[in-house]
Amino acid sequence: MFRDRILNVLREYVENDVKIEDNTLDELFNQCVKKIYRAYKTVYNKLPDIPNIKLEFDDNFKDGKIGAFIHPKNEGDCGIMLIKPKAIDEGGEEYVKSIILHELIHAVLGHKEHEHDDKFHRLSDLVGLPKKYRD
Repeated sequence: MFRDRILNVLREYVENDVKIEDNTLDELFNQCVKKIYRAYKTVYNKLPDIPNIKLEFDDNFKDGKIGAFIHPKNEGDCGIMLIKPKAIDEGGEEYVKSIILHELIHAVLGHKEHEHDDKFHRLSDLVGLPKKYRD
């Protein structure tokens, strides 16, 4: 169901340049943000500073990566979370959710080089990010 809904949105956008109003990804993204907020508050006893984030599907970034987060360059700019469209085909909702969680952890920790340090793994444990999605 999830895969079909998202594929339909992508297909219409790519083939017909038509944007369909579908909040499937927004709901999933918001669920992940809530998990990150709770985990961060547990570890640091304060709420994280999450920038506004624009979620995009894009094939044009580093080979071997399924997701990426580009930190805002200036105050007030949006961060950009990139996910390759094949993530939907390859793994469906849980896979996409894991990618979003992974990239959100980088966003709240301010990782510019996408380190997978102790802080990253501690938050990963608290949000339930499977170890296979931590690299």
